[in-house]
Parts: sequence; C-alpha cells; structure tokens
Amino acid sequence: MRLRTLLVAVLLAVAARALAQQRDTGGVAFEVVSIKRNTSGSGSMSVGTRGGRFVATNTTTTNLILNGFPFERFRVIGAPEWADADRYDVTTSAAREMSRAEFQAAVRALLADRFRLVAHTERRSLQTYALVMARPDGRLGPNLRPWTIDCEALRKSGELTAPPLPKTIEDFAIPPKCGLRGGIGVYAGGGVSLDNFVGSLASDMGAPIVDHTGLSGLFEIALRWNPEPGSGDPSLPSLFTAIQEQLGLKLEPRREPVEVLVVDRLERPSED
Repeated sequence: MRLRTLLVAVLLAVAARALAQQRDTGGVAFEVVSIKRNTSGSGSMSVGTRGGRFVATNTTTTNLILNGFPFERFRVIGAPEWADADRYDVTTSAAREMSRAEFQAAVRALLADRFRLVAHTERRSLQTYALVMARPDGRLGPNLRPWTIDCEALRKSGELTAPPLPKTIEDFAIPPKCGLRGGIGVYAGGGVSLDNFVGSLASDMGAPIVDHTGLSGLFEIALRWNPEPGSGDPSLPSLFTAIQEQLGLKLEPRREPVEVLVVDRLERPSED
C-alpha cells in the first residue's frame, strides 16, 4: 500500500511539473530535445532558430539561460563555474513555429527539466552607469538626430531595401535606413530607440546602464570609439569621450537597484 501511495505521489509530481511547463510555454514546448557534451575544445559557439527548431552548437549553459531569460550576462548571479566552462550541443524541435516569448518560455522549460534550473529575480544594488544629457541646455550632439521616417510603413510597402554591403569601416559606421550595425568600436543605427542603444552599451561595458536622459522616440545614432585605449586607432576617442562629443550625452557612475536573475539550483544535464 505504501509503495502504491508513493508511486501515485511521484506520478502526480511529474504531472504537476508538466502542467507548469505547459503553462509557462503557453502550451508550446520542445517535443524533441537532444543534449550532448561537446569536447572539441573549440572557442566558437553558434545558436540558430528556424520555425520550431532550435540548434545550439558548442554552447554553454549560461548562454542557454540568456536565451531563456531577458537578462544580460552581468545580471545573472549565482551560476556555478561549470556553467561557463562546459560545452554542449543542443538540438530541439517543436510542433510549430514559436513567437519570441514562446521560444524563451520553451527554453526555460528545457532548463528546468534537463538542467534542474531553479532561479528567482530580485533587485540588488550594483555598480551602474546613468546615461544623462551632457549639456545644460539639452542640445544633442552632431551624431544623435531625431528620426522622422516611418520605417514600419516602408516595410509594409516593400520600399525598404537592404543597404549595400559596407566596404570600409567608414561605410560600416554610416547608419543604415531603418536598420542597425554594431561591432567593436562602432554603433550605427537609423530609426533605433535609446533602449536599443543602452542595451548595446551595457553589453560592451559589462555593466548595467540606466537611461536618465528623458529622451523618447527613435533616432539616428552614429558612434565610433577606440575600444582599446593605449593601442588601437589613436585618432579615435575613448567610449566615454565619444558619447559626450558625438552624441551630447554622458555616462555617470552610480550605484542603483537593478533587477537580477539569481540561480538557486543548476545541475549538469543527462546526455542523450
């Protein structure tokens, strides 16, 4: 009798977890999941999605977490060291194409099921940077201009065409119409929000950045800087100087409460 009671309890627990995952994914989940350890020693990593298929080659567990949660790496706290060291090949498929929100929920369900991930969010005081106006009169810099083109209308009409491939770094630094280019020491966008710009800056700096400019709407942004002060191109300014001179903005160091993802539990997955 005790064995039967225990078996029923286990089955109920499994069913509860499955129902929770279905709710988390809106009823859409990966139907086939293969996880294998990658011991190639390669430093490259690739992640791709098409339809309901998700393939990650030589990925870390941390990278999987970043695909499932809307947090940058510096806002994920408490993961074990192996989460950044061990590499895996992950192949999944689903019954249909997923939206971005559904895909993230399916990745979270995969992490909970195969990596036993348990995590929560909380606010912690972290070293951050505040993006503020640099000039008392609020004037913008020469490379930050309000955007007036209706990009969505152009896309719907079919009039928006892909820009020619840049041949030089100078070409790469020219903002494309209704598009974005970014790289080491370069950010160029036409019709982009400051949220997008701040997110890119935060990734480059490895620290949270909070927009305190009060600016809204879309912009044309062209920013070039020397990512390696003391070497690289000496004619280019540092990132802090470039933001002030080219955009009329400024980064101020502060400590502010920031929402982070705290990893409470994470286990190496069983391979199949």
